Amino acid sequence: MLVNPDLGVESKLDSRKVEHLPQVAQAARVDGLMMGRADAHSFTEFARFGITLAPRDGAVTSIGRPKMLDGRVPRADRPNEVVVNPVFARENRVAVGSVLPVVGFSFADFSKVNPSTPWRDIRRAVDRGELGTRFEVHIVGIGITPDNIVVDEGFADPSLIFSSSVRRAHPQLEPSFWGELVRLKHGAADIPAFRRAVEAMVPGEAIAFQTVTSTSAKVARAVRPDVGALIVFGVVIALSGLLVVGQALARQSFLDAVDHPVLRSIGATRRELFAGSMLRAALVGVLAGVTALIIGIAASPLMPIGPAGTAEPHPGIAFDGFVLGFGVVAMVLAILVLAAWPAWRYAGRLTDSATNVMTPSRITSALSNAGATVPLVSGVRMALEPGRGRTAVPVRTTIVSAFMAVAMVIGALV
Repeated sequence: MLVNPDLGVESKLDSRKVEHLPQVAQAARVDGLMMGRADAHSFTEFARFGITLAPRDGAVTSIGRPKMLDGRVPRADRPNEVVVNPVFARENRVAVGSVLPVVGFSFADFSKVNPSTPWRDIRRAVDRGELGTRFEVHIVGIGITPDNIVVDEGFADPSLIFSSSVRRAHPQLEPSFWGELVRLKHGAADIPAFRRAVEAMVPGEAIAFQTVTSTSAKVARAVRPDVGALIVFGVVIALSGLLVVGQALARQSFLDAVDHPVLRSIGATRRELFAGSMLRAALVGVLAGVTALIIGIAASPLMPIGPAGTAEPHPGIAFDGFVLGFGVVAMVLAILVLAAWPAWRYAGRLTDSATNVMTPSRITSALSNAGATVPLVSGVRMALEPGRGRTAVPVRTTIVSAFMAVAMVIGALV
């Protein structure tokens, strides 16, 4: 939780008293400094420097540790090390290892500056050491704090976080605002009592409380569209895959049935022919499941996507053994179920006459009886009749697969 008094440094709230409240397990103060680029070419560029934070011990390393996208957090014994957010890195064109000249101001420094003073005169005073405290910072990391994982467009400000020793190394730097990072003993259950205790310390003052619960809810709302899209995509792909696999298994069983009369003549039973087809389907299912398992684990570093990927504390290869194991078993069972009916049906074929006799389509017969033209009847026959022998195709499954493919394309375009 972040406790942030609206009056800033003029607030009467005592951070040390906040740290000693009974609900607090750990706390650390964070000061906001008045700082900008020492080599800025205009006041606008100087003012756009962003939010500059100087944490106390533990504020960055344990309580409000940023999610590091590159590099590391500043070391406590190196006051000039900083970590910046992606907005700061992009706007200032810096990366890990960059060195940036900065200047920090105290309230006394601001009192020396006339609002009408040209920026070039202020810049000369800074360069001569007559105004502000100038030094260089070393960017050792690019990261993002939990409260900035999801930010409304147009409200993403650049920010910079110093090492916890910067105030000791540069005591002349004065904060313009401050906040208290707090970890409560019993989490969200302690929030009401903690808020009442803090507000009782400064009656009438406005205190902002930013909780992990509200931040998590904001992230959850942001990732909901991605989750929904992935679910729909997964369902469509699964259904399409089942249709394609079912079509392939049915066709293979149909082709195998050509040899069934010969096998039956030498003593093979229907159950044995069925078992042979199911064994092949089981091997296909196991191979498909293992392949999907390997691809899933190898592709895990690409997930999650969107804000969830930014918030992921441990990116890289990761997997849920139970979920993947269940998926492999489900895939094998699904393939067996798809193969069962055609395998049993064609295992009972006693002669190969069925492969040489073709029943005309009812639609084709109706068109022919209605006096339709020969090209029309021929076209419908080629589209709807499966043919015979080894050139036959499962028409119904093919039509359904084509329908699903067209539906997927339309859905993607919409």
